[in-house]
Amino acid sequence: MDFLNKAYGQLTDLFRSMTPAARITAALLVCAIVISLMYLFRTNTSSADELLLGGREFSSAEIAAAEAAFAQAKLAGSEIVGNKIRIPRGQKAAYLAALAENNALPEDFGTMMSSAVASENPFMSSKSLDLRVQAAKQRELALIISRMRGVATATVTFDEVDKPGFPRRKEMSAMVAVQPAPGEELTGDQVRSIRHTVAAAYAGLDRNNVTITDLSGRSFPGLTADGLGSAEDNLYAEAKQRYEHDWQTKIYDRLRMIPGVVVGVNVDLDPEIMHQLTSHKLDPKPVAVQSSESTENSTSTGPTTAGRPGVVPNSMVNAPAAIRQDRGPQSTTERNDTTQASIVGQDRITSRRAPLTPKQVQVVVDVPYSYYRKVWEERNPPAAGQEPVTPPPAELDKIEVETRKRIEDTVVKLLPRPETGNDPFIPVMVTSFHDLSQPAIAAPSTADIATTWLAENWQTVAMLLLGGFGLVLLRGLVKAPAAPPRTTAPESATEQPVATNDSDEDEAADTLNMPQRRFTTKGPTLRDELREMVKEDPDAAATVLKAWIGDAA
Repeated sequence: MDFLNKAYGQLTDLFRSMTPAARITAALLVCAIVISLMYLFRTNTSSADELLLGGREFSSAEIAAAEAAFAQAKLAGSEIVGNKIRIPRGQKAAYLAALAENNALPEDFGTMMSSAVASENPFMSSKSLDLRVQAAKQRELALIISRMRGVATATVTFDEVDKPGFPRRKEMSAMVAVQPAPGEELTGDQVRSIRHTVAAAYAGLDRNNVTITDLSGRSFPGLTADGLGSAEDNLYAEAKQRYEHDWQTKIYDRLRMIPGVVVGVNVDLDPEIMHQLTSHKLDPKPVAVQSSESTENSTSTGPTTAGRPGVVPNSMVNAPAAIRQDRGPQSTTERNDTTQASIVGQDRITSRRAPLTPKQVQVVVDVPYSYYRKVWEERNPPAAGQEPVTPPPAELDKIEVETRKRIEDTVVKLLPRPETGNDPFIPVMVTSFHDLSQPAIAAPSTADIATTWLAENWQTVAMLLLGGFGLVLLRGLVKAPAAPPRTTAPESATEQPVATNDSDEDEAADTLNMPQRRFTTKGPTLRDELREMVKEDPDAAATVLKAWIGDAA
């Protein structure tokens, strides 16, 4: 605490000893130093800005809406970095409030459908609710498609009409307008992905009825009933490109251990769009499919009746009557019926082949000669303390033959099997090339590094120089001057009585020197200094006056 009191007293004495102009200059310099240090600390400890919503990526429409909201709220500190928005640090609440007030917050998946359903009221008809839900679904699909890779914005339009007839049916179609990202263009895979996404969102919508419009100039109409596109679509080229890319990726994955390898793939497709084969073969031997058999037996006998032979008189005499009955003619009938149904045996085979299938695949692999040299150096490392030896050409040729054979065996297993017959084409060809050494990029010089650093941090350097200059100037203003050398008393003073005590003599000398130090500093006039001294220490002032009068006499 005593140290602080002494320091405060010294600072007070220094401030009092300064002229008014010096005091104003010192105060301004102190303010400049404080402001410079504050600015320097702010720019060095933080980037002075941050990414909005944690660095979320915005679409072009969302960025335009956000900039309009910031302009409405008079917030001019935002910056667009790619698809992100950078705002001043510490003002996130103000920027979010501006987005919310202007309804410019980015919409997430599902929020549109939730808003459409939440807006239902008892006075709304079912038709109006269906229209709202359909519009929300279209915006939802547009948002999903806009988040795909290479797509900046998207718009989805859906329509359906009732077709006449019984039973009644509906015909649905959809159109998707896509704005690709800068420097991008829609690929066949992206078109198929968009078609499947839109078709899955509407029950009963055929993906062939979805048309994709690239706002950069190209259109992808829906497919026809036979699976073909319009005359503008080259299905062969798209399928060929897709197959070549797939095989190139597979081969690169297997040969990635070879630095600088180059792989080229060519795929020949079967140009048939539809191939259906039906075979019907008949068997010469019929096959019984139904058989029936019936048997019938019948016997018939005819009876015969006769009296006594001869003439019997007709008399009333009682006489016995004898009647004899003999068996008549007899016949027997037997009938067997057999019925059998047979058909001719036959084989019916129907096969359908996928369209645009790869018919032949050819691969060319180029290997740099530097790879063979590196392999030789790995196999023949130099001894400790010796320089690397140049490999002999024969050894490099041997390694080249081994490498070619290994690559051919590896790549052939990735290709489809060729059709039966003599194929004059070689499916895999491995060649070598001399990779030319590229000139080394010169490292930036010290002057270039210093210039670049100074261009990026000149404000910080300027603040440091200004603060240092202010400190030096302030130190020069407030630093007390050194005490002048002790002056010897004049000859006339020797005749005066001399004090016998040494301590009194030293004290008198200090008293004489103290006002001289005060008067030697630049400041107010001598009269003001003397008046102030009389107020502070009258005894010292009287001593000084006596000494001056004695010197003058």
